[in-house]
Amino acid sequence: MKTLFSTILVIFLATAAVSAQNNNVKTKQGKQPISVETFTLAPVQTGNTNFQYSLTENDFNNKQFVFYTDSNATVAYMKIDGFTRRFTGGANPEHIMTYTGGGYTITLSFNNNATRKIILNEDDRMGVKSDGSLAIYNNKGQVVGEKVTGMQVNAVKK
Repeated sequence: MKTLFSTILVIFLATAAVSAQNNNVKTKQGKQPISVETFTLAPVQTGNTNFQYSLTENDFNNKQFVFYTDSNATVAYMKIDGFTRRFTGGANPEHIMTYTGGGYTITLSFNNNATRKIILNEDDRMGVKSDGSLAIYNNKGQVVGEKVTGMQVNAVKK
């Protein structure tokens, strides 16, 4: 019995140690394995987007986004490691949006506890302001998670 318990304990500790190493998103140089950069949407794209998210409230107010989707929310765009990348996917039954492409997987989950506020954007369309969490996974299993703030355009009709 002691041997069985000891074996289970060793397996548990080894699994926890490996998990802790995988959750460390910094490389030997102290940099994150994935760099996410902000960008400004072109006017034509702004008219067709469904979701627009920024890392900070200030970025959102200055129209500096890290994530946006097309009008059907089936295609998403992000600037990762210096390149604007296109992802495909969409909403899951769990109300988490998941997109893949170029060796990355992105998930956007919404903070349902936050106050959702109806706002009017410059295209005279109404939207719902919300907060969420953005997780980006590369093909090596490294992850960068960020809190984001933004809005869902056309979430409510005028």
